[in-house]
Order: sequence, then structure tokens, then C-alpha cells
Amino acid sequence: MLPNLFRNLLLATTLALPIVPLNIQNALANHLDFTLYNNNELSIWAIYVSAAKSDYWGGDILGRDVLSSGESTRVSFPYSTASSPCVYDIKIVYSNATYDLTQENLCQIDSISTRGYGGDYILQR
Repeated sequence: MLPNLFRNLLLATTLALPIVPLNIQNALANHLDFTLYNNNELSIWAIYVSAAKSDYWGGDILGRDVLSSGESTRVSFPYSTASSPCVYDIKIVYSNATYDLTQENLCQIDSISTRGYGGDYILQR
């Protein structure tokens, strides 16, 4: 009886181990993601995100032509890892060519809400 119990326990443990890294990887892939809410009077034309230490913005990640007032979009980092930096520069370009430029710890926020008429934002932790 004891050898069967040991064998079953060993088998269950062996089968369960591959599941653990997949769950950890999915959790890590989402630790930088945030939702941007446009509560501003202006439309947002572009969003750029780069690591704070980078000199390169990269492409517009808005994912559509315009984010109108009252709309939101999810910003995702599908290739982030545990060693990915947390502090990022975020540049939000509005329809009148003004922009917000922030340096945020994305590991500690869930959303960013713009407000007013360009230049103001609120972080939600």
C-alpha cells in the first residue's frame, strides 16, 4: 500500500511541475501592463513607451488611429520578463500637439487617467 501511495504522489508531482512555470510566466508577462483612460478634452493621437534608460522611443503603440475623449485602451507588454525594468517613460501625444511625458514605475500601477486639457494625469495603483 505504501509503495503505491509513494508512486502516485511522485507521479502527481511530476505531472504538476510543468504547469508551475507556465503560470509564473503568464503572471510576469502582465506585470507591466496598464490601461490608459483618456478623460482629457483632447483626443490622443499617439502613445510611446520606452525604458527610462533608453534613448529610443520606438513606434506608436496606441493600436488605433485616435483615442477619443472618454475612451480607454490596454497597453500590454507581451515579452516582458522578471528582469524587465519597471520604470518607463510614457509620452502621450494629443491632437493639438501637446504631450504628457511621465516616468512611471509600471510594476506598481494598473492604470493612467488623463484629465483636463493636456498635461494632467492620475495614476491608479
